[in-house]
Amino acid sequence: MLKKSLTFGFTLLLLFAILCPAFADVVWEPTDDFYSAHRDECTTVDDKYHALSTLKVYKSPEDDTVVETIEEGADFYTCVVWKNNWRLLSDESGWIIPQNCQHYYNIGNFYEDHAGEFTDAPADEIVSMEEGLVLWTFPGSDHHFALLSGNVELAEQMGEKDIKIDKHWTDSKGRVWGRTGWLYQLGDENWICLNDRYNENLPITAPEFSGTIPGETATPAETTEPATQTTEKETTRSRILLPIVLVVCVMLVTGVIIVLLSLKNKRKKNAAPITAPGTADYPQYTEDSYSEESIGWHDPQ
Repeated sequence: MLKKSLTFGFTLLLLFAILCPAFADVVWEPTDDFYSAHRDECTTVDDKYHALSTLKVYKSPEDDTVVETIEEGADFYTCVVWKNNWRLLSDESGWIIPQNCQHYYNIGNFYEDHAGEFTDAPADEIVSMEEGLVLWTFPGSDHHFALLSGNVELAEQMGEKDIKIDKHWTDSKGRVWGRTGWLYQLGDENWICLNDRYNENLPITAPEFSGTIPGETATPAETTEPATQTTEKETTRSRILLPIVLVVCVMLVTGVIIVLLSLKNKRKKNAAPITAPGTADYPQYTEDSYSEESIGWHDPQ
């Protein structure tokens, strides 16, 4: 029984060890020193900006060393926001508060603009992952991705052949869009035009920019909030903690089982043998008790 329990426990641990890389593959964190020291105060984002003037990029929100400049007319991306709206560039080259620039329209703006227009999809609604299926960042965006045969093969290997739809949204032309849940190879969420699943030429209806952020580039000595802040995406830290918590729980349960079984076996070994009633005074015979001399037998020859 103990051996079976140990085998079961180690099997579960091995299973989680195999599954954890799947979580780790999609959960990315910067290696920036300032981010590492202020991780709990940061939120992951995915924002794109267009510079309206030359902007300075600093080593950190607490260090006024200029590490580079972003030229007027250039686009730049940010991946993390700190509490005063300091943002880490996606290439982790430095930090900046976006000012005197334009913010590209993104999925956060889409959800803000259409709040209250989303409905829950039927619980069993799925879309088969097939070659040529087009997934969009959000309805009306200019970013889309048509699945290739390799995507479909990988989906089958990962058990994601069927894509779960959790939300619906209908555009002004009556097209119904379905939002996907998280997928291993496609990230947090995507949208599918359920009426026209394979069309890569659907019209772009979203504006290019969500607005303009005025002002000059802030320095680390300035701690005031910029005039306009953009919507942030929720952090995915729970995906980091989930596999860790599961593995710890399995280890604890396995440990408890081992301890209980060990105590049970120990009690069995220490227990006094049970003697049947009325047999305590009976002589105990051994193999030597039945020798020829003891039973008075002799060979007549």
